[in-house]
Amino acid sequence: MNELKPLIAKLNILINTDKAEKRVITSMLTSIKFRIFTDGKDATGSQIGKYSDGYMKQRQKKNYTSSNKVILQATKSMIGDWSLVTDGNKIGLGFKNSKNTKKSFWVEETYSKEIFDQTKDEDDKLALLWDEEVRRILK
Repeated sequence: MNELKPLIAKLNILINTDKAEKRVITSMLTSIKFRIFTDGKDATGSQIGKYSDGYMKQRQKKNYTSSNKVILQATKSMIGDWSLVTDGNKIGLGFKNSKNTKKSFWVEETYSKEIFDQTKDEDDKLALLWDEEVRRILK
């Protein structure tokens, strides 16, 4: 029975804390942030959209990048706020500021795209990271 105590303690870490989930989700933060706010891609891997000519003129006046791909960085508010969030028993990536959460819904509706969900590759990576984290804890 004594040899089971360390295993039980490790299993309790998985069952009774959210440390493993937070480590895995935090590992995903940078790559998803890069996809959305630098590459300008949605959850299918397609471009979010292109800025209109009129908006491009405004962007150039403000010395923004000359690329017309939508990257959602005009004020840097969304990219700075994209982080690990918790809501009761749920843990995930999202916005802490409700204004940015509302803006994310507006952007998805405007471009008719799921942007802030994970891609298939990100889902696969998440599963792999989760498996590695569980193995690390149970080691």
